[in-house]
Amino acid sequence: MSLQSLRDKNQYPIVFIGSGMSKRFIKSSPDWLSLLEEYWNKLNQEIDFYSYLNNLRKEVIDKHPDYNDEKVKFTINAQTASFIENKFNNLYDTDNSIIPDLTPKKVFQENLSPFKYSVSKRFSELEFIPEMEDEIVEFSKVLGKSKMIVTTNYDLMVEILLKQENKFPDVFVGNKGFFNETTGWNELFKIHRTAEDSNSIVITESDYDKFNHDALLLNAKLLTSLIDSPIIFLGYSLTDLNIRTLLNDYSENLPTNLSEIADRITIVEYVEHQSNIIENIEHDSSLGINYTKIETNNYLNLFKKLNKINQGVSPNYIRKYQHILKKIIISKGKSGQLDTFLTTTSNIDSLSEKDMNSNIAVAIGDQPSLPTMLSLIDYLQDYLNEEDNIQIQSSIKFLLSQNSNSYTPYARIIKNIISTRDNINLIQRDYDKLAKMLSKSYTLEKVREKISITKTDEKYNSYTLDKIWNEKSLNEKTKIKIISKNINQYSDTIKKFLLDVALPRFTKIYNSGKDTSGISTDYRKLFVLFDLQVNGNITPLTLENYTKVVPIDK
Repeated sequence: MSLQSLRDKNQYPIVFIGSGMSKRFIKSSPDWLSLLEEYWNKLNQEIDFYSYLNNLRKEVIDKHPDYNDEKVKFTINAQTASFIENKFNNLYDTDNSIIPDLTPKKVFQENLSPFKYSVSKRFSELEFIPEMEDEIVEFSKVLGKSKMIVTTNYDLMVEILLKQENKFPDVFVGNKGFFNETTGWNELFKIHRTAEDSNSIVITESDYDKFNHDALLLNAKLLTSLIDSPIIFLGYSLTDLNIRTLLNDYSENLPTNLSEIADRITIVEYVEHQSNIIENIEHDSSLGINYTKIETNNYLNLFKKLNKINQGVSPNYIRKYQHILKKIIISKGKSGQLDTFLTTTSNIDSLSEKDMNSNIAVAIGDQPSLPTMLSLIDYLQDYLNEEDNIQIQSSIKFLLSQNSNSYTPYARIIKNIISTRDNINLIQRDYDKLAKMLSKSYTLEKVREKISITKTDEKYNSYTLDKIWNEKSLNEKTKIKIISKNINQYSDTIKKFLLDVALPRFTKIYNSGKDTSGISTDYRKLFVLFDLQVNGNITPLTLENYTKVVPIDK
């Protein structure tokens, strides 16, 4: 599927994340082959690693002459992993010090493989590459807009990045929880298991034998979702046997023609010196499918294009509220209290005679967003990240519900209404409240004036933002005050600080319900100052000069 087609159809995609993405963003993150080489070198084998692979290749080809190149490489890797596990575990039995925090007692009681335990630790220690920060931010947004994420990676990169986006998907590791009822939205499938459970890791030949036995059920569930959504593969090559197996099942069961399949499958391939985004329709004869191939090293631009997809609410919101509605329907249905069902105007003609004689609730319109009761964290997360997943009416309703003395950023919303000249259709009461709120609108200068810093702490005014935050002699409340007071000095670093540090800290404090020092207010002042610094002050007459924003009952 071309990027333009994705944006035009405005569908949240299903995204497959391979080891290439972890290698791109995490220091020293290996693929399967380099991981095996790393552990081979720990064993001090007499034979060279690649000499061993070459010998094994001959054995595999002799035994399985019908295997293609992908199957041969896969078999070599799986058998090599089995060999390494056996040797590594034997080495641990004679020298426990190779894994200092793992005792023989723990190995026995929990039936652990020291090799897999070591691998799980290897993938639990993540250090993101600082130079990739801008790209990681956009990649995180792509993950947040994914209907479903499927990964063969063991590491926790996806979970960490989604958490930073304040999104918490349903996570399925292998077949655990596989038969639980789900919404089909905002789900993460870790099909080769996770570093959080070393016993679960799929890496050896026997692991893959078991995985292939269970894969029929897994693929069936995935295929059900794939039929309804576009698919994007990131960090994979089409030579990956796991992906080829899934795509083979997909092509055999998808009730559509080859050209339509090409518009549903996109495989992004890394090309080192390609700064442009090159798209081509490719055909794989062995799989019998067409697909869109994107070649690039400009992932930042790629992710920005993908992030233009916006259905009004994120998959995380859809899952959150779909789950609530589903519980209501199930509980009411079991007690026999459901005597009315919901339909739309477009579906009325297709209703059966029986349904037409039942109680019907008709939904008018086709708004791409859900009316929700927002929390402060929901609002700030959406606002400061500029996600715009929340409907404008919901944002205005939320702002009007806030205490007049509380600090909440809203300048960008008001400026956006004015610039786009959207009709927000307020009722008279809400219009009056909004006008009153704007008549008391704060300015950047007024907010800064309300922040007091002691004479002793004024010496920090010339410090950089990072230096202030890392100053051990200052408490957190004082640091936020100094940063807020001097916000004009941090135009290059303040947004990153807000999203990476301030908003997560505020969220933790706010959700805990424990704020004896009143630091929440200081954080909220900082958010407002940032908003005003970027979007400018709002004057009381702003909306009076804007004729499109009128009460709907006038």
